[in-house]
Amino acid sequence: MQFQRNARIINLLHVLEVFFWAIVLACVVVILIFLGMIIKTKFHAMYQTIHVQQLLGASYTRLKKPFFFNSFILLVLGYMIAAILIAILLSTVASIFPYLFGMSLIDVFG
Repeated sequence: MQFQRNARIINLLHVLEVFFWAIVLACVVVILIFLGMIIKTKFHAMYQTIHVQQLLGASYTRLKKPFFFNSFILLVLGYMIAAILIAILLSTVASIFPYLFGMSLIDVFG
């Protein structure tokens, strides 16, 4: 009886693990699509400026600098938001963990 219950819980946990990995993969795909759209929108917004700078003889490094700068800013902003969300998630899990498993999260991961 206890063995069957444990087996069901383990199977449920495996299903949940696959489900959550699918959610993580979907989030990564959405983020990549979103970043691609931002870069494409920035390029189309700056197309006339780039064309004029090309006609005036600007170097390619000067043309690429705004894109790298914008991408760097977006990357730093994304990492900051991800760090905040991870901190919120870990604090929530750490507060629920003792109730569910009878031990703190620090005891598990040491």
